[in-house]
Amino acid sequence: NEYRLIDAYSDTYGGTGKKVNIEWFDENADNSKIILAGGLNTTNVASLKKYGFYGVDVSSGVEKSKGIKDSKKIKDFIQNACK
Repeated sequence: NEYRLIDAYSDTYGGTGKKVNIEWFDENADNSKIILAGGLNTTNVASLKKYGFYGVDVSSGVEKSKGIKDSKKIKDFIQNACK
């Protein structure tokens, strides 16, 4: 099986919070082999369920400060991603 990770472009390393243009996936009939990253957080991840992505990737969207993860945000992200 082949999967694709789709992320927002950045010339720096790590999570930048830049969002992928989600409209790209409106016309795609099968997103089941795509892992989506880029600008995801606790408030917007639930809206992606309808696209049927294989998975999602998060970094800066669950941080309390640059490079420091927030356990509550991580828990909320997982709960919202599974709704």
